[in-house]
Amino acid sequence: MLLFYRLMGWVAFLCARMSRYRVNGIPSHFWIIIACLTALGIGGDVQRRDAAAYGKPPVPMTLPQALAGGALNQYVTVTGSIDGSATLVSRGNGDQELYEPIVDPKTRQALLVKRQGAALTPSAVTGVFRQVPSDLYGHLKDNNFLLGPYTVNTGFELDEGDKPIDPRSYLITVLVAGLPLTLILLSVAQKHIIFHRTPRTFGAAGREQGNSAVQEDALSPPMRLSGRLALGPKTAQRFLEVPVMLARMETGKEAFVSRINASIKQANGSIQDRIGLWIAVIEDGSLRVEGEGTLYLGRSIRPALRIRYTDISAPKPAQAVAILSFESEAERAAALEKLQEVGRQTARA
Repeated sequence: MLLFYRLMGWVAFLCARMSRYRVNGIPSHFWIIIACLTALGIGGDVQRRDAAAYGKPPVPMTLPQALAGGALNQYVTVTGSIDGSATLVSRGNGDQELYEPIVDPKTRQALLVKRQGAALTPSAVTGVFRQVPSDLYGHLKDNNFLLGPYTVNTGFELDEGDKPIDPRSYLITVLVAGLPLTLILLSVAQKHIIFHRTPRTFGAAGREQGNSAVQEDALSPPMRLSGRLALGPKTAQRFLEVPVMLARMETGKEAFVSRINASIKQANGSIQDRIGLWIAVIEDGSLRVEGEGTLYLGRSIRPALRIRYTDISAPKPAQAVAILSFESEAERAAALEKLQEVGRQTARA
């Protein structure tokens, strides 16, 4: 179990780092999620279709039969005439692919065959019907789907020498794409906060760049917070492991306070200024320490506390859960005592 939390800690660390970098407005780690889903979806669909033909001999058919009743991912042997004078070379994805058409001279219909090796002229070709690549389809479309005197079928191509995929190979796809996908989704669901709680509970413990009403003489054990902080009534976001102090505001309310530069670089190169004191103001009597445990983030393994309170830094008070982490067990014990003291004091207020 500890190994799992260590692994999740590294996943959370990498996801948190990647979330700072966006591609087309989407955080980088979400592109990994999209890639894994695509691999699982496309791989699973192909292997599901290939499963019906795996281990069976190819279905013999003539070209007219193939054009009339062929289907994607079907394992076949197609007989017909190959017109070597109508060779087509595709350079999609940087690789050179050689195509020759099986033709029906009477109807002038053609089926493209992706050849393996040098061009030959057999009377029968064995392979699997696969989807025509998009670049090749675009080239044919530009030429009105004509190749010499023949009209090319674009519903599928025949990949010479291809065979149905062994359904058991999907296990490799599941491991390569499914495992990272599961770990990333777990991290996202936990907001990248990997907290392993120990079986112990506790009782009650409590403006835009203008959060200056903090009493600087407030004493607070050194701690880091993973949770929501606000830079005024309209600016708030979640942070991961930022240094905070527990301070008393001039209003008499207790608050978690951190000086953070969370400025955002816009697509046009401008900077949205978000520098200042980020706070979470605690409603009197609402602060509770729910449990202790360990926070995992990358190589960092820190003693931690899980707390719950009513956050009144936003226009509408809301329940908030945060994780406080510490350098040592002694610092956690000191913080626990402080939090319980604050809880008791604000409950009497």
